[in-house]
Formats: sequence, structure tokens, C-alpha cells
Amino acid sequence: MSENPGESFVIVYGDIDRFKVYNDLFGTHAGDQLLAAIGAMLRDLLPPNTAVARLRADHFVCCCPHSLLYPDRLLSLLDDWFANYREDFTFFVRLGIYVIDEPELDVSLMCDRALLALKAAKDGHAGSKYALYDETLRASVLKEQQLAGEMVKALEEGQFVPYFQPQYRYAAGRMTGAEVLARWNHPERGLVSPAEFIPVLERNGLIARLDYYLWEQACSCLRDWIDRLGADRVPRLSVNLSRADIYRADLCSYLNDLLRRYNLPTDLLHLEITETAYMEAPEQLVDAVTKLRAAGFVVEMDDFGSGYSSLNTLKDVPVDALKIDMGFLDARDRTRGGIILASVVRMARLLDLPATAEGVETQEQAVYLASIGCEYMQGYLFSKPLDRASFERLLTEQPSAGEEPPISEDAREDAIQQRLYDAIPCGIVRYTADDIPRMLFMNRKACQILGYRDLVEYREVTGGDAFAPILPDDLTVQQSYFETLREGEPPCDFALRYQRRDGFVGWIEGTSAFEVNEEGCPLVQSAFMEVTQQRLDRAESAWQNERYRLLSEMTNTISFDYDSESDTVLLYIDRTGKGMEAQVISHYLETLESTRKSVLHPDSVADVRAMFERARAGAQEVGTEYRADYYGGGYAWYRTKLYVVHDQNGAWHLVGIIEDIEDERALRFRAEFDAVTGLTNHAATQELVSAALANPDVRANSVCVVLDIDDFKLVNDTCGHIEGDALLHAVGMVLRTNFREGDVVGRVGGDEFVLLLKNIDPEVALRKLQRVRTQIAAVPVVGRSTGASISAGVYLTCDDDRSYRDVFVKADEALYQAKRAGKDRIQMYQEG
Repeated sequence: MSENPGESFVIVYGDIDRFKVYNDLFGTHAGDQLLAAIGAMLRDLLPPNTAVARLRADHFVCCCPHSLLYPDRLLSLLDDWFANYREDFTFFVRLGIYVIDEPELDVSLMCDRALLALKAAKDGHAGSKYALYDETLRASVLKEQQLAGEMVKALEEGQFVPYFQPQYRYAAGRMTGAEVLARWNHPERGLVSPAEFIPVLERNGLIARLDYYLWEQACSCLRDWIDRLGADRVPRLSVNLSRADIYRADLCSYLNDLLRRYNLPTDLLHLEITETAYMEAPEQLVDAVTKLRAAGFVVEMDDFGSGYSSLNTLKDVPVDALKIDMGFLDARDRTRGGIILASVVRMARLLDLPATAEGVETQEQAVYLASIGCEYMQGYLFSKPLDRASFERLLTEQPSAGEEPPISEDAREDAIQQRLYDAIPCGIVRYTADDIPRMLFMNRKACQILGYRDLVEYREVTGGDAFAPILPDDLTVQQSYFETLREGEPPCDFALRYQRRDGFVGWIEGTSAFEVNEEGCPLVQSAFMEVTQQRLDRAESAWQNERYRLLSEMTNTISFDYDSESDTVLLYIDRTGKGMEAQVISHYLETLESTRKSVLHPDSVADVRAMFERARAGAQEVGTEYRADYYGGGYAWYRTKLYVVHDQNGAWHLVGIIEDIEDERALRFRAEFDAVTGLTNHAATQELVSAALANPDVRANSVCVVLDIDDFKLVNDTCGHIEGDALLHAVGMVLRTNFREGDVVGRVGGDEFVLLLKNIDPEVALRKLQRVRTQIAAVPVVGRSTGASISAGVYLTCDDDRSYRDVFVKADEALYQAKRAGKDRIQMYQEG
């Protein structure tokens, strides 16, 4: 750097993920050979005028000119080299980069900053395989280091406490076990979520200490419960093995010693491994699981389905049970997730692997899981994670295996019938057929429709009156249905208005039937659905076509009705000025590109077809803006808004209106765009930038630029505003042609422009700006021997930037730094 004071340099820090694993698998000699090969490769690969060194172990650092560093290309070359070095082992390479902005710093501190960026890349903060150092990153790392220091103390002082989330066998309603979870009882902050401290423990190599502590706590609890409550009341506990634990050579003997110390059988302590651990170290995981199972431990695969290759994992890792996280699958019948889940449970049963569903939160999920054969469940529907005292109360309330009361056959049949009815997706009620009908039975769907938690609550609120939810105006109709059934008539259909417990008024439709139970008591059973929305839709569609015809006539719009079954469009259009003309277009979609090309603008055909595809995919409302020539006078802009309705034959229609928006688009353009440059104006630019920054990916990976034309006022003063506007127009053209359609490019006043280049590598952004600068320099200026020039301020956005002002102020400051340095230059923002 001292020899090239005018050059900007960077420190690049890299290491090899899993190098320790490589040494363990192939020996330290092979590891030394790998390090030597890497050194030779780096000497050949890196550009001239570059210093490269190995700091320690597998850590390498280099210093090179900023202008010669292309991180994506360098990573690609490194990945190719490592992929060819050894095909039976996968290497991962990440880089931390520090752009040297303080040359007077000690070199070791420069390397430390690059190392911080490397850690950020490994943690995924940067969203790619490399990260650039900045002060925000340093503050984040320091905060994490402080938290890690507190955790060491917390582990020593026993601030981490076990929580227990019960696991149930759904059909029996009985707890069968519990998962042991960690909570941090911080002396000042109270309970800290594991989502906050587990990643920090993992990144700082402390997770294994927490695991050992929780295993010990679990065994201590089991021993205490057996001594106080008896072995038949104590459920098994499941504890987690982290990825760090499987590298422990004495893992199996350590756990065996732990159980011997507390005099516990292996079947009371189940071990959970994560599927993602297989992705990182498959050989170690398979070996560890095999040894643990041989020692008598039950090994469960946690979060099955969340990894990249679930079936491969199941094929290779010999586990005893599966745990399926409901967060990854939508547990409902006839959904894609529900079908996959049913297949996973069926596969587990064929492999004789008990499956436990985690994260069960609704009764609907539990019923569906039971229907596909998943017996064991865990989640907030049954219980949140409990502290030790709460869990012990739950243990004492649950009868032991020997004390469990026998279930009578009648009770068993009633329970089975209740579960069957609860699985039916319509309301079912049963009530007495005497003069004052009393509610006897409601399935879960009936309770949901009528707004009650269960039959007990219904009876408490209504006194058991079977007709209580029916609106008074419809009670006479319901009474007539009821009397007809009591006279022996066959089942009858009904449609009635009802009032839900929360006051909502709607419609139910269904069928009622008379029956006599085994004791000879007359009953009525009704099955029904909530149809409020369907009735509104039917009423709407009954006069839909007539309404659109009248609307077309009164508003001079075009009404549109597409019949999906016949692929036919009916248009009501005033083509002659003498009233509405009905125009029938057959084979509309089939011939859209051919026969309709004289009407639809070629650039709008794809948009129109996409609108129909959205309706075909299930959307209930679609629309688009497009150009067409309906009247033979040239293309104009139209907007259509269409709704999906169904006719009596079951075919779906798209019906709605088409309105001319040519004047509206012209007004919209004038409101949002600058007339001179064709770019967005100040207000629109502010809105677009703020909206883009709402996306965290954009905030973390974008570049904001503020630029202006050097000495533009002089151009206006000496050449006139016409020449000034011509120069603004030329600059606007250069900016439009050099940046992507998704970028924000706007004129925000006078000769000042703002750009937000989204999700872009800073080096790519700078190259684009240099190209813009070169092209603008070629724009002639009247009365000058040289072309125009620009100055630009560049700011790399970060997660703290939430508004237009956040990024504009910093890029604008960089612009004025460029101006103070002599104009005609591009300046990166430097804080302070």
C-alpha cells in the first residue's frame, strides 16, 4: 500500500468449513497436503500486486487492489478447484472482505475486520457466500460476544432451566412422554426465548455444554419422579442431540454413564437428532446413531421433512421414530401438504416407525392427523412447554397405567362415533322430537358454525333449546319442517336464517330426518352447511348479465361475459352510436393470437391470456390493463375487472366491464413522471424507494445513488432553458437505458437524480455508474468544447434503512463530498 498510495486496497479473509472433519477422516498428513495445495493454487490464481499468507490452521488472508477483486468470480474459481480436488468430500468456502478505509490501522486489526465479515457470511447475515465489513457488522458481533459471555456465566450458575412439552396419544387422550426444551431464566430479562440464545450458543461453540447440562437435568428429574410418584406414573423424556454432539467420540459411553449414575433404563431417555445434521456430517451421524441404538437408546429423527433430502436421510440413518413438524406441512385434507403428510405417515407405518406430529395447534389438524393414522401429537393444542412445577402437577393429575379406569364398550363406541362425526366437514346436530326440542348432540363443525365451544357451552347459554339459533322470523318455517317430520314424512331439505353466538346473522342449508333411537325415543338429526356467502353469490349471479347490459348502456363501457365451457365471449358494445350491440366471439382463447390480433395490441396478448389463467387456477376476481382497438380508430388503453361466477350447469364465467382509461393513463403519467426526462418525479420516487426498502432483502443488498449535472446552472444561464432541457432529456435517456426495469430512477428536482439499484453487487453498480459517466461525457453542450459531466454520491444500504430519507441523506452527503473534491467523480459514502 505504501508503494501505491493512490490505489484502494482490500483485505480478503477466507477459511475452509469442515477442515477439522477432513483431518479426522483422512488424517493430518492429508490435511497438510491440502493446505500446501491451497497455497500453490492461491499464488497462481490471485492477480499480480497481491500479498497472500496463511495465518493459522486453515485461515488464509490476502491483500490486493480493490479494482482487481471480483468476489463472485473468485468464489466460482475456488469452488471449481475444491470440487475437483477430492470428489468424495464437499468443501465450503466463504470470504470476508474489508475495504481498507483506514490505511493507518495495524494490519492485525485490518485482518480482524475481514474476519468479522467472514463470520457474518458464515452466519448467513449477508445472504451470500461473502460479506463486506462495515461498522454495523462490528456492533452486531460485539453485541453477540457480550451475549455469549453472559451465557458462559449463565451455564455456570444454572440459569438455564428445563421446560417440558407433553406428547399425547390422541385416541386415548393420554400423555405418553415429553420433550425437554431449554429456557434461559435471565436474572434481569426474565425468560429468554431459545430462538435468541440457541444460534449464539451454536456459533460460539457452547451448544454442547448446554446439551450436557439438559441431559443431566432430565435424568435428575426422572430419578426424582420415580422415587416420589412411582415408575408407572413417569413418562419418557426426549432430549436433543445437536450437530456438535455427534462429533464426540465418547457420546454413547457418556450417556450410558449418565443413566447408570441415576439408575435409569435407556427406554426413559429418548434422543432426538435433526435431519439437517445429516446434511453436514452424514458419516458421523450414521455412526453415532448406530452405536446409540446398539446400546439400547431410542433415537428419533426430529423435524423430518425440513431437510433437503428427507428420503435419503431416512434410508441411510437407522432411526426408531419420526417427528414431523407441522410448520412444514399444511395438515388439511385435499391440500398438497395434507397429501404429502398422509404419504409420510403411511410410509412410517410401513417401516414400523412411530410418527409424532409436532406443532399441532388446531383441532382440525388433530382430527386430520388421526384420520391418516398419526397417533402421537405434540403442540399448543394439548399443552405449551411447562416449567418443572407445572409439569409435575400434570403428572400427578394423570392416572397411572394401573389406575386408568376401564372404558366401557358403550363409552368406547360413543367416543368413536364422536370422532367420526367430528371428522365430517358439515354441521350435524341431534335433538329430541317432543314438543320442546332439546339439543342432544353437536359435532365440532356445528359448534363452529353456531359459535359455541362445545355442547356444554351451548346448553349453558341456550338452556338446551334446539331452535335457539334460528331467527324469530324463520321459526315458523322451522316449526313446519319439524311437524312434517314428526308426521312421518321422508327427510326434507331446509334453508333458514340463524344468529351466531357473536351476533352474526347468516344462512344455513341442509337436510333433516326423523329417527327413533334404541330406547324408542323419537329424534331429529340434521346435517347442514353455512351458506351465507353462497346465497349472496347466487343472488348476484342471477341478474349479473342484465346488470352489465344496463351498465354498458348507461356508462358507455363495454360489458364482458366469458363462458369457460364453450370458450365464447359475449360483448355488449356501442359500436355505431345507435345503441348497444351484442357481439358473440367463439373460440376466444383458442384463437386469441390469430383472429383477435387485429383488435388486441400484440404486446397485450400475454397479459390478457395470463388473466384468464389466473381465473382458471382458482382466483375469484381478476383484471388487467391492456391496449385494444375496439372501434377501428387505433389502439387505446382499457381496464377490465372481471369476476368468476358459476351458472346452473356448473360452468364458470368471467363477467364484468371494460372501460376506456386512455385519459386516465395520460393523467397518471403526468402525475407520476417528469415530462422532460421521462423518469419518475420527486413524489413518485420517494414512494417507490420507501416501498422497496420495506423488503429486508432489498435493504441488505442495494445501492442508493444521488447524482447531478456539474455546472448545470451555467448551461441554463449561457445557453438558455431549451438547451438545459435538452441536456436533462439526454441524461434521462442515458439513465433509462443503463439500469434495470425494476430499479428506481427518478428526477427529484432541477438537475438532481436519485437511483435505487436493487439487489446488486456494489462493484457491478460502480461499473454501471462509470459507464453512465462516460456516455454523459459524450453528450454535446452548446458553447462548450467538452461534453457534460456528472458527480455522484453512492451509499450501500443496510437493514437500518427504512425510508427514502434514510438513504437519500447519506447518498446526498457523498455527492457533496464528490463536489468538494472537484466534481466529475463518483464518491462512496463514508460515515463521519
